[in-house]
Amino acid sequence: MVAFKKYKGNYVEVTNALGLRADFYQGQSKTLYDSGIANDLPRICYASAKHRVTQIQQRLQDSSHLYHSDTQQLKHSARPLAYTQGNFQGAFFTQTYLSTLNRAHQGREEADNKGILENYHGTLSMSYVDDSGKLCGVGIAYFRDDSDERIRLDQRKLLFNVSIIRNTTLAPIDREVTYYSHPALLTKKMAVKGKRWDHNLTADMTHTINSKDISLLLNSLITDDQLSLTEFLALKARLNGNQNIDDRDAKRAKLQGRLLANSPHPQTDALKIVATLMLMESAADINYFKTISHADLDLLIQNPAQSPIFNEHASMFKRNWSNFILTGFGALAVLSVMLLLTGVLAPLGLTLAAGLSTTLAVAGGTLASLLVMERGLRIGDYEQDLQSSLQELMQQAHADARQPTEEDTPSLANVDEHPQQSSQATVVELRPPVVDSKTIVKPNPGTSPFSVFHHSSAENIETDELQSDNTLANK
Repeated sequence: MVAFKKYKGNYVEVTNALGLRADFYQGQSKTLYDSGIANDLPRICYASAKHRVTQIQQRLQDSSHLYHSDTQQLKHSARPLAYTQGNFQGAFFTQTYLSTLNRAHQGREEADNKGILENYHGTLSMSYVDDSGKLCGVGIAYFRDDSDERIRLDQRKLLFNVSIIRNTTLAPIDREVTYYSHPALLTKKMAVKGKRWDHNLTADMTHTINSKDISLLLNSLITDDQLSLTEFLALKARLNGNQNIDDRDAKRAKLQGRLLANSPHPQTDALKIVATLMLMESAADINYFKTISHADLDLLIQNPAQSPIFNEHASMFKRNWSNFILTGFGALAVLSVMLLLTGVLAPLGLTLAAGLSTTLAVAGGTLASLLVMERGLRIGDYEQDLQSSLQELMQQAHADARQPTEEDTPSLANVDEHPQQSSQATVVELRPPVVDSKTIVKPNPGTSPFSVFHHSSAENIETDELQSDNTLANK
């Protein structure tokens, strides 16, 4: 097992430790800060069972803890407004550092020339709210190790890194950053600055991420120093820009809409019960909509009799009630027989035969009463939950109505929708903050944007030869 390198500190410290440029954390004017965030929010992928994307985005845009809007001044001069693409979803460190390595460019060119570029490189990232309510981001990026051509393509290791950023909207010195990297993705100079980490990687990640839901999504990807390509691609397919994982916000909205409907459908009550159950279950399960598509929900709402989801819930509900009734009937009968056999009922003048007849009559009457009451009980049990779901939908409608209009926010017209990820490596630009005359700290001159796999005017941060993959594999 290869020992990873771990870097832990604030945003400034980890940026410096990896040799990245200082202007990535220097201050910006409020206008540039807001426009940079507005441009990136539609590109970010989100993952949360408890929070909608609109709620997370509102928090990401809030800078009131750093900036006095009335005086248009910073609250603390040492805590400027500073935003860099990739900060909110943890992708800044996973992609920015790799984009500066000569080896990354050379490996891609070699794979392309050999016709094996597919799945040579991959990234995924997401913005989330941790279990203590903090805004966080996590990103993973990998390169396939093609150093030994004797190894089958599908069996080659994926050399990967992981970045976790906590308190993403705070000033750079207050953000908590943890960065793990396979040593083959580090230059010799940068490798010595990281702490050797040969302990359980997923356990340490789980502690740092501080979210049961996010850890559940990521832990299946990593085993020791191995990254599963199958699991990676499966999770990546569930993440799309400007959406919650599996587009769960839109799917829950469909179910909530079903609760508001007053159609004279003969199965309206049953549909509302199923919708309520699904809303309750999905609120506690980040993977609930993993295998439920929009088409599945449309069929449920439009033609429940043909919906596997409806039939599954209906059968489970009926089965549970049948078990309850039969269990109660059986328990009552057994209790009556025991009382008769032990002579407890003898003083009442009940013989065994008469007692059994009486027992069966009482039990039969109880059963009939339960069957008559079943529908009333079934609807009554969920009445409160139905009302809660309706209230939730109304609150969401009011919240959406309070959303800023296009005139109140920077235009997103020129921002492309987050594209569906292809199996081939793509160019993702990661730009340093744009700085103007109102900037708190002046940037170093001569900086320019750079992108993954694409040589630009930006200089590589380190030209030292990378450590040998073969040497690392033998450690």
